[in-house]
Formats: sequence, C-alpha cells, structure tokens
Amino acid sequence: MRVKAVSVMVACLIGVLTGCGGNSQIADRPARRQTREVSRAVELTRRAVAIAGTDPAQAERLLLEAVAADPFNGDARNNLGVVLLGSGRLFDAAVSFEAARKLIPHHPDPRLNLGLTFERAGRIDDAIAAYEDAIEVRSDHVPSMQALAMCMIRHARSDTRTNALLREIAIRGETESWRSWATNVLLKHDGESRAPARE
Repeated sequence: MRVKAVSVMVACLIGVLTGCGGNSQIADRPARRQTREVSRAVELTRRAVAIAGTDPAQAERLLLEAVAADPFNGDARNNLGVVLLGSGRLFDAAVSFEAARKLIPHHPDPRLNLGLTFERAGRIDDAIAAYEDAIEVRSDHVPSMQALAMCMIRHARSDTRTNALLREIAIRGETESWRSWATNVLLKHDGESRAPARE
C-alpha cells in the first residue's frame, strides 16, 4: 500500500510525545493515553493511495487524518511525504519521510523517497547517502539501486559501485526501459574503456 515517488532537506525531526515526571502529584495521576485508531488509519491510508494520482489534495487530507488517528503509522507518513513531494513541498515531504524512516526502520521506501527529495533539492551527497541507506536496509531493493545509479551518473559521481549497480539493473530492472538503460550505459562505459588512448 505504498505510493511510489517518481523523481527528489531535512535536519528536522518529528517530535514524539514523552511523559514527564518529577512532581509527585503529577506522577500520582492516571496517565493520559492517546487512543490509537490503528484500523482507521490503515483504511484512510488505503483510500488515500487509491486516489493520490487523481486527487492529491484529498489524498493529503486523508493521510493527515490517518496520521492523527495513529501517529505511529509509518505507511501513512511515507505516503503523505509522497503527496507532499509531488506538490513540491520538499521540506514537509522530507520531515514526513524522516518520521516514516523511524517508524518503519526495516523498510527501504522512506529512505528511497528521502533520497529523491534530497536530489530534487540539489543535495546530491545527502541523496546518495539516503539511497545507500535504503540498499543497506534491503540489499535487493531494485528501485533504490536504480535511483542510486541514475543519481551517480546524472551528477557525475560514478565510482566503482556504479557498474555493479548497472549490471544488477540490466538483469533485474523494474521495467524493460530500466533494463535497456542500464545495458546501454554499460555498453557505453565498456566502449570508452576499450578505446585506445589518444596522444
């Protein structure tokens, strides 16, 4: 139930509710607990994902409701970030992806999306680090491989890993166009490396 971001500043963290102590009168009171409406948040997120491509404003409203219903729903926060990124609100998107990254630490999507946000903001080193983080979380995550390889080539940051990524994408790319792109880049690099040196 995740929306994929298609293209790419955060030093800010989402605050979390913490308990306070120290005053015995406060400590003796029953703790107020926020009611988590987990199933409602899941349903709102599902509905938002279904309309995000056609009605992003309504999708944003539904996702904000989902976050209010369950502040610990990482999917809702990730998808909210995708909608915000789509509307060009990079800072807000990055904050949402950062929160999702913490809530679903074993999923690469928030990291990938954070990388896309950084890249769109022109923070290329941060984008590369976010893509690498996504691959570290899940080494077989092809969308993160694709984003990292494309970023490295687009911004002339290719290194020893680039050809390994391209070889993997040429075999396992998500679409035929990704596989063809990786193959063509590999062939170009191979042709350049075999060309005789000019004097």
